[in-house]
Amino acid sequence: MTARHAEKILIPTDYSHESMAGLTVGIRRACESGATLLVMHVLETHWYDVNGVAYTIGTLTEENWVHARKELDDLCEVIRQTDLRVISILRHGAVAEEILKAVEDYQVDLILMSSGGETNRPVGKTTARVLEKASCEVWSVKGRLPARRVQASVRRAIPIPLAC
Repeated sequence: MTARHAEKILIPTDYSHESMAGLTVGIRRACESGATLLVMHVLETHWYDVNGVAYTIGTLTEENWVHARKELDDLCEVIRQTDLRVISILRHGAVAEEILKAVEDYQVDLILMSSGGETNRPVGKTTARVLEKASCEVWSVKGRLPARRVQASVRRAIPIPLAC
């Protein structure tokens, strides 16, 4: 099956080994097609309902937001060294729902998301939800970067080419 041309590729990341592997695939795809990369991180908000009253676990503080923005900007700056067009997107909420909203907001052609998934399932719950609901093509990348290549700092975590 041949993939359609994508002008905008959305790549959600949580900075995990799996996520970095998916990002590497997305960078290669964008280099081949000249697409714009939209790199997205979602600060996850966990909500639960008790007798009709909504509660949240954890608090989204200004410090959380500033730290998340810096990590995402640092990652995007590394990717920009490839001369690709990169847009960083930082949101908070339920991950799958925020990904789906970004698809509409940015008119995304392709979502390329990594999926660690549970061992007995081909994809994880978030990826499954996005695959089910997305209005665009979705690729699920399963795999991880070798542990020796992933370091503590996001800025040095992805072995990307410095030119397309």
